[in-house]
Amino acid sequence: MSKEAEATWEKWVKEAKKEKESDQGEATWNGWIKEEEEKAKELEKRRKTPEYKKEREEEKMKEEKWDKEHLEKCKLDYKENILISSEEAMKLHWERLRTFGASMYKGQMLYLGEKGGIYTLSANGTRNYKY
Repeated sequence: MSKEAEATWEKWVKEAKKEKESDQGEATWNGWIKEEEEKAKELEKRRKTPEYKKEREEEKMKEEKWDKEHLEKCKLDYKENILISSEEAMKLHWERLRTFGASMYKGQMLYLGEKGGIYTLSANGTRNYKY
């Protein structure tokens, strides 16, 4: 074989080795996918157990209790941020706007204008009407 042909052959061999290495990465990826699928199957089995259902009910009751406590706390102070999204929370937000003229909802302080418009204040104090 000539030197040129030998160099070309070596180049092809190196490329083939690189392709094989990249296939190993794909095998690793496929292994991760298989693990995740197995975890999903186990979780699906667990979801059908009465223990899991009981845990979820307890968690839901804790969340509802926290929501009620949070809304009660928010009734007293219009600066308290309403963090939850529910019909009750929205009613409280509107009630605070009517009562105090301002209410913080999801991290944004909203104000009620004289004519009923709702606005926020910019950094330099201008009103940005939302509704």
